[in-house]
Amino acid sequence: MTKINLAVIGCGRRGIGNLKTLMKMLDEVNIVAVCDAYDDRTVEASDLLTEAGESAPLKFTDYKDVLTMELLFLMFQSEMGLTGKASDYFEIA
Repeated sequence: MTKINLAVIGCGRRGIGNLKTLMKMLDEVNIVAVCDAYDDRTVEASDLLTEAGESAPLKFTDYKDVLTMELLFLMFQSEMGLTGKASDYFEIA
């Protein structure tokens, strides 16, 4: 079976929760990158993976860097409470 290469953008509460769910499917996915505007969150996400015996993912603080990667799937989540402007969060679309 070919694994899906996956990047997780947004490693706050929701993102870490989703990452933990994805970690139950590590036989089907490779989490190759994590991204958050706050570096400590990318470290937390990376640590979860390495503690589970996985390779350390690439860590980014700018989602645009993640978009340059060749991926099969991208998971993006954020809470709009930071600036209150939806346009800040939907620039990717």
